[in-house]
Amino acid sequence: MDTTVLVDEQIDRIEAGRELLRRLGASGFDVAAAGWVKESESGRWYLYIVSPVVDECGPLAAYRRVDEGLSAGRDGGISLTDIKLVGNEESIAKDLIKYRSSHSWAYPLQCWPGVLGPTAVEELFLYPSPLPESLPASAGRRMVFEVDYRRRDGTNRWQSTARLLFMHDNLATRGAIGPRREDDGHETAVVFEEVDPDLDRSRYDQSPRVRERILNQARARADRVFMVNHPDAVIEHVGDAA
Repeated sequence: MDTTVLVDEQIDRIEAGRELLRRLGASGFDVAAAGWVKESESGRWYLYIVSPVVDECGPLAAYRRVDEGLSAGRDGGISLTDIKLVGNEESIAKDLIKYRSSHSWAYPLQCWPGVLGPTAVEELFLYPSPLPESLPASAGRRMVFEVDYRRRDGTNRWQSTARLLFMHDNLATRGAIGPRREDDGHETAVVFEEVDPDLDRSRYDQSPRVRERILNQARARADRVFMVNHPDAVIEHVGDAA
């Protein structure tokens, strides 16, 4: 799949979930953990929401409140059939809470847990905590970068290159997601860098100082999420990809 198409799908999914979680939190619906889970068996993405409301009020009442949250906004095509609510005591909930608690970040984290509870999982986008404070509703212009990491000769040394994919307006997502594992020695992260609304592609390309400042910020964000899974990595930035 083309990288830009994949990123567009990630943007839509993360933004829609972010907005729903923000509204649920504002309405008093307690969320212990939440993330988009790609189940291995079905190959389908589901938004898993862990909440004590399921235990306290029952699944039917909990789904009714989530449905009210969906009806209150425009969530990029999310329907109730895309959502799985689980109580705090279920095994998959405990795994999501444990995984979320083991990391500290301010943006959705992409990871590959393999199994969550009894469910085989291909991929997971886990939202940060606390909610909804870490999920601001403000939107603006974002420059979307792909940062590529390649391992050198089986060591803990990695070479990194960054390239601008595109610019996107009216996005609330910011920070880095990933890294996505391409193979054992190759991973990629995607960075949503918030920029001035007046910055266009021409100014970015023609101003070395602006370009270097934004690229350095994007690299730093990508490196932080990369180091979650590779804490001993030594990263060498080798320039911009064509």
